Amino acid sequence: MDADDIGASSTQPNSSRSTMTDTTLNGDVPMMDTTATATDDPLYLFGRKGRELIQAVQKLQCLGIDTTLPSLPKVVVIGDQSAGKSSIIEAISDITLPRSEGTCTRCPFRITTHASQEGDPEWSCTISLQCESYRLPGVANGQSEFDGWAKYGQMDIVHFAKITSKTDLELTLRRAQAAMLNPSKSWRHFNELSADELDNTKYQVDFSPNVISLEITAPKLLELSFYDLPGAINVMLDEAQDYISEFVETLLKLYLNDDQALVVIACPANQDVETGTAMKYLRKCKAAGRAIGVLTKPDLVDITPTRLASFEKMLSGNGFRLDGGWFMCRQLSQRQLDQAARPTYDEARAQETNFFSSDPWTTRLAAYQDRFGIANFQKAVAKRHIQRILDSLPTIEHRLRERLNEVEKELMRYPEKPVQPGLEIMADIRNVVNAIMAKCSAESKESAFRANQIANNKSLAKQLQNAAPTVILSTPGYEKPPIPVDDDSEEMDETPSKRSRMNNGRASSVTPLRTASNARGTPFRTPLAPGGKRKTVQPPPQTPGFKTVFRLDDVKKRFDRTPSASLPDGVDARITHDLAKEATSCFSNLTQRALDKFETLAIQMLDDSVAESIAKRQGTELFNAVSSILRALLAELFQKEVDNLHHHICCLTHRPISYGKDWWTETREAHHTKLREGRDVQRVLEYFETLESQRIKVPAAIEDRKKKALDAAWVKATIDSPSYARELKELAIPLTFYDLASGQLVDTVARHLDYLIYQIQSRVDRELSVGLRPDEPERAAMLLVEDPQRELKRNELESEKNRLEEALDELKVLSTTET
Repeated sequence: MDADDIGASSTQPNSSRSTMTDTTLNGDVPMMDTTATATDDPLYLFGRKGRELIQAVQKLQCLGIDTTLPSLPKVVVIGDQSAGKSSIIEAISDITLPRSEGTCTRCPFRITTHASQEGDPEWSCTISLQCESYRLPGVANGQSEFDGWAKYGQMDIVHFAKITSKTDLELTLRRAQAAMLNPSKSWRHFNELSADELDNTKYQVDFSPNVISLEITAPKLLELSFYDLPGAINVMLDEAQDYISEFVETLLKLYLNDDQALVVIACPANQDVETGTAMKYLRKCKAAGRAIGVLTKPDLVDITPTRLASFEKMLSGNGFRLDGGWFMCRQLSQRQLDQAARPTYDEARAQETNFFSSDPWTTRLAAYQDRFGIANFQKAVAKRHIQRILDSLPTIEHRLRERLNEVEKELMRYPEKPVQPGLEIMADIRNVVNAIMAKCSAESKESAFRANQIANNKSLAKQLQNAAPTVILSTPGYEKPPIPVDDDSEEMDETPSKRSRMNNGRASSVTPLRTASNARGTPFRTPLAPGGKRKTVQPPPQTPGFKTVFRLDDVKKRFDRTPSASLPDGVDARITHDLAKEATSCFSNLTQRALDKFETLAIQMLDDSVAESIAKRQGTELFNAVSSILRALLAELFQKEVDNLHHHICCLTHRPISYGKDWWTETREAHHTKLREGRDVQRVLEYFETLESQRIKVPAAIEDRKKKALDAAWVKATIDSPSYARELKELAIPLTFYDLASGQLVDTVARHLDYLIYQIQSRVDRELSVGLRPDEPERAAMLLVEDPQRELKRNELESEKNRLEEALDELKVLSTTET
């Protein structure tokens, strides 16, 4: 539906009123002829729907949902000071604005007009103060829209007065404006001030950004709502008051930059439009595309051909083009306004009709009769305003529903006040238990806790594997001898073992780099200082970590110190047992690491279960109590299993014991063979390295050298370095025991922790029931008391939810209302 539909819905057949089917020269729908009388029923023009659209926007503005709807369709009236703006507003709303000396508009006025219904007072006006900002000296003009003002979180609306006599309006508005200009004083102080007292009242501020709202109900008024802004000021007489013009400019631009604002600009017909300050602001804010112009004071115009040509150009849309075009209205003169018996509203309208019934308005400008008179102007503004509201309804509803969904979602985290605390706590216990059961279930494929614990067990197995003991098989004290290379004059050997000869005859183990060439292509090397040595490159030291490392000479010394050493190949079993215990020395630390990881995972699992199942209880004692009970249960069970596992490690490692003879024998023999063969390979490599250092030709490839270790007879006959046969045979035992014990340890840890999880599942329901005592009404109620800050937040959300629902209900009524 559009504004034309609204008007057409009330059209009666055979009506004497003019129709709106033709268009004007600038493309706008023409208004009614100025012969329309002031007694015309305004509801006839726009119907019930138009009235309720405007009223709906007014209600939305008062609901305090500025965050969701920062702006709504509105009409804004601007103009320079003394441009006749007040006269236009008075004519539209049938009121008298303050006109006493020094009582110009010093804050925005929002004026809403309603056509009275049957049974309503003949005329009434409700005045309220709508405060969105408060005075805060020191706030810079960058921290706030207005220097020295800061915004409230929500609009504060004060009902100031309700009057039923037009004669009381001017004084009441002066009182309301005085209250606005003294923000630190109570508004009640100004509610009963006399005119003389107001004349002597001093203002704390010269202008205010807060709004004085007037809701006027009277017969024959169109449904319309608009803002009357302070007159634009070009320059102040006193330079010290330049801040006033800056304040007014900021205020005007704030409203003009609002895309929802339909701007009405009033310009005196007897002055050049291009000199107006208000027109300058209108263009700066690029608001001409949503503006309607009205020329005032045509009775003061010196009718000249140039002036008439200017009017014709503007009225036809060819000069100072505005989207809504230009209108012209003639209001009461200042002399008439000052009369004790000033003309009535109807008399003023009759005078205006008579004025535009003469030359040149009915001759040269006759084509623009539909743009003369306040009645045509009123209807044009109302029609455009209603159409803008209609166009905005889908967006308004979308924003309201979107925000309502957000608020309802957030409110889910804030439970309603409990009616039966004990039953609600029982339900919360069930929710927590179910969440924990789901996360602890061994059959669950979606439990991150279970998946992470399996990974933790595998990580322990891997760490134990990496920490398995190693035996250094090289000959104790052996150092790889340096390998000599040819002199500089000799051809470089291209084999991997390049040789070098030092000045002092000693060799270096550094493999020389391929020589560079000088400019003449002659190879050269960096010379050594006399008597210098090249440093031997050593492999980087390995971080031992938890790994046990056995060295053959250390093991031999330990066996040699025992009484059993008095016999050939004598072995003391206690030394072998000690070696086995040393091999498993990493068990305790690595197991504790896995236990610590499990504790972290379990705590996170319990915290997640609580947060997911009773999120709405955050901020209550219940939430904290549930978390504390669960953590205490975990701590009790966890410490018990920690003690059990460390006891198991002590039992496992205090002495190597195994009755799995076949496995033990097979595994020990495998380790012994691997150690013996590894030692022989090492002895052979050391032998060839020694020969190579003596410039004796040896097999170049390492693999060829290692093959010689397989020839036991050759090794025995050729190599005289010790074989450490006794030590290698005994070292196979700690290696075998480590394999056995580490495998058993991983399985034992996994079983104990799995049983711990089972215990949590078995005991959590009872622990929560005993700890929370939901069957005790007073304690249950205490557990559900919210934190004051959360309670405040919940109340704020509920209040906003109610206001959003009220706004949507208002729009719903509009969609079902007949026009």
